[in-house]
Formats: sequence, structure tokens, C-alpha cells
Amino acid sequence: MKKRKYIVFFFLFCTKIAFATIPSVQLMSERYRTEWNWIEYRLTLKNTSSDIIFNPEIRYYAKGELLSATVDYSTWLYPVVASITSLDETSIVKLKVNAMLYSGDSVEIHFRIYRDEYLVELNSSQDWSYQHNENVVERNYFMPVYDDYHNLMWGYDPLNGKVNADVVLWSERGVNMVVERYSGDASGIVPAGRFWLFKDVPLSLKEREILDQSGIVRYEVGRHLGKDLILFKSDSDVRKAYLDSVLYGFYNAIPVNDTTRLSLDVSENSTNDTLPLIVGCWPDVDIANCIGIVEACGGVNIEYARNDVLSKMHIDSIQCIENKYDVYYISIRKKGLDHAGV
Repeated sequence: MKKRKYIVFFFLFCTKIAFATIPSVQLMSERYRTEWNWIEYRLTLKNTSSDIIFNPEIRYYAKGELLSATVDYSTWLYPVVASITSLDETSIVKLKVNAMLYSGDSVEIHFRIYRDEYLVELNSSQDWSYQHNENVVERNYFMPVYDDYHNLMWGYDPLNGKVNADVVLWSERGVNMVVERYSGDASGIVPAGRFWLFKDVPLSLKEREILDQSGIVRYEVGRHLGKDLILFKSDSDVRKAYLDSVLYGFYNAIPVNDTTRLSLDVSENSTNDTLPLIVGCWPDVDIANCIGIVEACGGVNIEYARNDVLSKMHIDSIQCIENKYDVYYISIRKKGLDHAGV
């Protein structure tokens, strides 16, 4: 397999993945209030299994350090204690329920994450567990739940790659989302452009030919959480009902998130005016056009290796390349080390 494919699917977490299809609990979450330097969530944790669960623990993964957390309310007879540990640049907020949760029982928890210094802003939008919809009660699979024996009962843990969910969980360019099986809604479409297709079984040669004839071009194939994951591009909108009718084992299809700005961490190189970069474009962009994008953003000393464009770029020009929707990944080239896209 070409080196590029390892890079393109690096973030798919195809290794160290363990997942189940029937979670033992259900976590409903509401981002209730967001202020200058604190954020409040209201959670409901329900035991959906037939077993007693001892001392369940909910984890919220926040970006950054020097955070605090407090529990403002929990259901009577279900005391909850908040604690925080830090790992690299991640803060892990742990909400420990010091009680037994019987089958069918629920515990409601209101908690806040904040900074002790009021004048220091808290921006939680890049947190792994952040709920993008405010004042909406919905399942949050990105707050994993563990039992007292460290068994994952719910959600997606980014630190160990473990997953326990009845849906496909997807993360792209810092945006987490839940991908449910296509419901059969005849109005569902995938907008023109690049899109990811999830499939229960591999794409057959006949299916590929049918899609090719419809102007739906395949570019890359990988695996994600037990599904075949295929990158396609179409110049026109694609009806999901059509995909469901011609593809055996069709799960769903979602647009590629190629409009959210990439973010290259240059903190360790902030004293350098010029950085050696590796830039990779989406596979539908040929190497000549990819080189043109880098040149237009001020890249110099340009070379290419396979499908990567190597160049030097002034640190003030990096924002230009981060905003190009045809660019898939950027990394800082380090002598003697391989790289991975962001």
C-alpha cells in the first residue's frame, strides 16, 4: 500500500480499536450554559442493562490544563464527586457516582468546568467531549462511561481508542459527530463534492462500475469501526436512496469536512521564521495543482515525493495553506522522522 494511504487514514483509528454494539448505559447530555470562563452540562446516566452497575464514572476530555470542575447537583442518594487529572495538554474531568445503579435506574448530574481566574477565558469548543448543540438534550458518545472495574460501558475514549456504541462515531478536523444507519428517508442527499461512504461489506466490482457510470468516483478505501470506509467525489448531489438501492450493505454517507480550517501546531517552532512543511492534498487533486496551491501561499524550495509537496514557508503564511479546502493535511518536516497529517 502506498505511503499516502497510511497518512490519509491515519486519523481513522484503525488500530487499537475495540468496540461493542450494545452499550450497558445511555448518557444524555445538555450543554446548558456557556459563559466567559465556565461551561455547564446537565447529564442523565441510565442503566440500560439487566445488571447492577457499581460506581459508574463519566469522563469529560477537555483541551488545556489548569481547569477546575464542580458538581452542582446530583439525584438524591447518588452522590457524585468531580476530580481532574492532566495528561500532556488534556484535562480529564472524572465524575464518579458513589452508588449502585440498578437496572433501569437513572442519575441526573449538573456539573461545571471553569477556570479559577475569572479574567482567563475558557474556550471549550475544541474539547473532545464538547457538545456542539447548545440547550439540546442528546446522546453524547464523546463522554465515555466506565464501571468500577474499568470496563467501558458507553462512548468513545480518545486516549485508548476504545469504543462502545450502537452507531458509528466519526471525528474529522476536530469535529465529532454521530453517524446513524440510513433511515430510508427519500429526501436525504449528499451534496456535490467529496463524501465518505460507510458500508457493512466491501464494495464489489459491479457496484463500483455502477457508481462510475453515475459520475461517482472512488478515490480511497479504508476501515473504520468495523465498516468499510470509502472516499468518493461527485460533481452533482447524490441521493442516499439511490446509494441504498445499488449498494448491498449501505450504512450511510456524509459530506467530507474539507471546509473547516486545518490547524498546525507551531508552538515548538515559534522562534523560527521559516518552517519546512509537508503538504498533502486530497487524492482528487493532482500533484501539479497541489504544488500550485503551495506556491500561491508563499511556499519556496518546493519539491515533491510521491503525493506529498515539500516546501519551506514563512510562519506568517501558514494560515493561507490551512484555509485551502483542497489541502488534506499539513505537518512540519523533521529530519529522520516520518510524519502524519493534521
